Amino acid sequence: MPHSPVLAPGSIVVFDNRGTGASTGTPPAGVDGLVEGALPFTRSLGLYAIDLLGWVMGGVAAQGRAPAQPFLIRRLVRAGSSPGGPARAGDEGSGRP
Repeated sequence: MPHSPVLAPGSIVVFDNRGTGASTGTPPAGVDGLVEGALPFTRSLGLYAIDLLGWVMGGVAAQGRAPAQPFLIRRLVRAGSSPGGPARAGDEGSGRP
């Protein structure tokens, strides 16, 4: 599998979606917007296979991204995140939003 023309093999890329962290722009309205913002970024780097770590809300977005590009994601790790979706009755104190 060819390597990215921009990155050395094994490089670690930290990504802030638009309007979050150190990036500019308007933040996406929801998780679908986070997923849609990450796809062009990955393509712009010329990546063919990635190991993806999503932290907190990024974990929920990473989970949404996996079905959108199953050929791209070799490994998916969600850290410090919930399964997403609306809270259920009785979830108080569970750490789930």
